[in-house]
Order: sequence, then structure tokens, then C-alpha cells
Amino acid sequence: MTTDELYALLAKRYAYPEYALLPQVRNAAGFGASRTADAIAFSLWPSRGLTITAYELKISRGDWLRERKDPAKAEETAKYCHEIFVVTPYGLIEPKELPPTWGLLAANKAGTQLRVGCPAAVLQPDPLDPSFVAAVMKRAWDKKPDMAALDAEYKRGRADGAESAANTVATLQGEIGEFCKQITDFEAASGVRFTMAWDKGDLGRVVAEVLANRNLDPGVQLRRWKTGMQRVMDEIDRALE
Repeated sequence: MTTDELYALLAKRYAYPEYALLPQVRNAAGFGASRTADAIAFSLWPSRGLTITAYELKISRGDWLRERKDPAKAEETAKYCHEIFVVTPYGLIEPKELPPTWGLLAANKAGTQLRVGCPAAVLQPDPLDPSFVAAVMKRAWDKKPDMAALDAEYKRGRADGAESAANTVATLQGEIGEFCKQITDFEAASGVRFTMAWDKGDLGRVVAEVLANRNLDPGVQLRRWKTGMQRVMDEIDRALE
């Protein structure tokens, strides 16, 4: 699992509008920065608590062991946060390896979501330093959407949609035209117009019977027609009685 894939799971778990998640947040603005948190999430709903959480993403044992040797480095950013978590692929580290106040978020075996392997201790953060706030705002500004690119993509999508719709309409028009031609040919050959007050069900059954009988022996066809005509004559006699 790559760092980008791990961050994507983090973004899925801490999504807007409940959270604002920023990657690569420095602990101060300008040359005063000495440490970068892999990600920081700001809770945006007062009902859930307006908390700040830091995340360190580790995808290899070597990376984790280096972090573990000097966890104080993370404190440069974590001191402004209520919690700090290490985020890893499935099975990379054990909860017993964590620094005392850290929590663990690990991907499941399928790599489709993050699960809490160990809760983090709730800390009392330092008051927000203006330099840290400036670093956060800069990162948020750096991550803002490129409106020109979004507008271009919207226009491209709209043009593609219009072209697709036009092609669909043209296809349907062609199919309707062919269907109308078939109806015209049928009417010309049969002398039956679909605009006349025929029972379309009866007409369909007659056509079906004709098609079913077209390959029969002529004698069989004549006998069937005779039987049918006899039924008609019987109906006429009963009507005249």
C-alpha cells in the first residue's frame, strides 16, 4: 500500500463537511517551520467537539522504527492537537509499539477502510500559535480547487454530454424511421392501415396464424380454412335464428 492510498482512506474517513483534512501541514510559517505532520484533521461540527487531530502515515517497518526512535519530533505539530494517530497498512505494527499517548489507525486486510487498532489519549493542546495558524491557512490555500481547471472540466463534460445526447437522438431517429418504413410496407402489402378502427390484438393474431401456417401442406391449410369458415357460417346461422 502506498502513502497516497493510505491518505485516500484517511480522506474517506475524515471527509467534509464533518471534517477538514489537510495533508503535509508544517508546524510554523516560513523559515520557522521544523516539522511537517503527514495530515491534520479539523472537526467542524460543534456537536462532535471541535477537535484537531494529527496523523503520521507509515507504510514500512523501517519508516515506523525511525519514527519510534524519536517520537518527540511529531510533538512539534501534535502539541496543538487533541489526539495523534499513526496510520498504517494492515498488520504493520502492534499497539504495544506505540508511544504512550498515540493511537493506531490501520487499514483492513482488503485495504478498503481504516479501523481503530488502538484509541489515542485525549490531550490538552497548547493555545494555537499564530505562526501555526498561518501555516495551516497557507496549506488550505494551496489545496484550494483550481477554479479555471474545474470550469474547463465542466465545459468539457457538458460538451461530451451534448455530443452523446445528439448521437443517441440520431440513433433513435434512424430506428424510428426504419420502423415507420416497415409499417408503411406492411400497410401497402396488406391493405390494412393501422389508423383504421381495427382490433390490433385480433389483427396480430391473424398475422401470427398466417405466419404459422405458411409452410404447411396446401391440403392442411385448406382444411384449416374450411374449418374456420364453417365456424363463421355457424355463427351467422345462429345470429339469423
